[in-house]
Amino acid sequence: MTTSKTLRLTLGLLLLGLAACGGGSSSTAASDDSTASSSEGGETVEHSPEVLAACTHEMQRERECTTDFIPALITLRARLDHPAGFAARDAADHAGIVTRAEQEWSTDTTDERIAATCRDVARLPAEETAGYATTESECLAAADCAAFVACDIRFTETRFRARMAAEGEHPADAATTPTP
Repeated sequence: MTTSKTLRLTLGLLLLGLAACGGGSSSTAASDDSTASSSEGGETVEHSPEVLAACTHEMQRERECTTDFIPALITLRARLDHPAGFAARDAADHAGIVTRAEQEWSTDTTDERIAATCRDVARLPAEETAGYATTESECLAAADCAAFVACDIRFTETRFRARMAAEGEHPADAATTPTP
């Protein structure tokens, strides 16, 4: 995988982790993607419709639960120190980081941005998205934002740890593992 694709993937997974709560968006971003494949650099890249739908619903729900989701995501990133140095920045200005993240999240979770992010996620190799739709459906079934975010953050942590391991990074809390 090229550095550009790795950065895009990391950003996409980070955005998935940066979402809000509730699932009541007026339009479904997945519906904007009428084809099952697209052309990237001259090659056709197949989309996983299940992953596309799960990602879209997850990000819409994260958007609806922003107030709960962003602080939970910031706390997770600080605990894992991901990216490196984040824990120290968080300790110095947690409230400022949350405020900036909420502002960025409001633009990163428009229907158009959700659609683009989820199309990228749906193009990932199957081994990177195995079980994604199933695990997210568990979270999406949560009755309220607090329960959704608690569930979603567990799966976000699993994805972060996998990505960190693939890139040779070690989480600050290496002795702790999430319980999906």
